[in-house]
Amino acid sequence: MHPLIRLICFIIFAAFVSLGQFSVLVLGTVLVLAIWLISKQGPAPKVWRMLKRMKVFYFSILLIYLWFTPGEIIFSFFDSWSPTYEGLFQALERIFALCLLVFAVETLLRLTPRKLLLTGLYYLAAPFVLLGLNRDQFIVRIMLTLDLVSSDPKVQVKNKKQAFKDYLNDITQRLADKIADTINMKTTSEPMIFELQAPPSKMQWMWPVSLFVLFLSVS
Repeated sequence: MHPLIRLICFIIFAAFVSLGQFSVLVLGTVLVLAIWLISKQGPAPKVWRMLKRMKVFYFSILLIYLWFTPGEIIFSFFDSWSPTYEGLFQALERIFALCLLVFAVETLLRLTPRKLLLTGLYYLAAPFVLLGLNRDQFIVRIMLTLDLVSSDPKVQVKNKKQAFKDYLNDITQRLADKIADTINMKTTSEPMIFELQAPPSKMQWMWPVSLFVLFLSVS
């Protein structure tokens, strides 16, 4: 599958899954599982660690939906202060949709090599050329950023008792320095080579069309 088609299919997938409808989530889960079976590669261990670290998002979603969604109350003795069943179901759907999107993003990045991903982004940025975007510079910036990120060692906290605020400030400063280095990086004598593939064939466009129709029919 052409990388542009992969990216468009992912955009369609993410757009429908973000709605949080139960039938769409079931279809999205089936599609992700099918991709894992076809590729014979399950989710990487780092995905589970990432999902584990997102506890704050889960709690925020539960808090918002449980007490701010009208419906049948769960605890009658709390009266109007009680959470609702409708809020609980919607919160669980949103949390599941968030986890499903994380799995989909990780699967896309793992099964799509960097060169193919850059090719897809190059063609995907075509409509923005009308707004003045230079696609060559866009791809070069992405290549520089990816090289800079991959060459930078992982951020670690040397002192386990270090305050969370200091740890967060350290990560923010490193990220700001990384972005500044990428923006201010001057061209070198060695040219950057990017192999651009041919555009996708007309038949391959049936993949995103079929996916859109499939999601639209179940939603």
